[in-house]
Amino acid sequence: MPMGWHGKGERIVARPSKINTNEMLKIINACYEEHGNATCLKCSFLAEYAVSHGVEAQAYDFRRNPIVRARINELKDLMPFSSDSSPTA
Repeated sequence: MPMGWHGKGERIVARPSKINTNEMLKIINACYEEHGNATCLKCSFLAEYAVSHGVEAQAYDFRRNPIVRARINELKDLMPFSSDSSPTA
């Protein structure tokens, strides 16, 4: 029997995502605008932010999405340095 099939001849379908990429990008942008620093761009913080705004999300939803990760990195690159580091001369 081919992979992705049950013994009953039914195809196994991946579980649908709870949140789509566009919703995650909106959450990232809103969180960044509200907090304005790189500490809010951690996946666990973004998930908490989403839940506090009525959106069901887990940190791994943000972590596993390459488009979302690229946006997080893009915003982090805009910051000259994070709050837990010091500038270098």
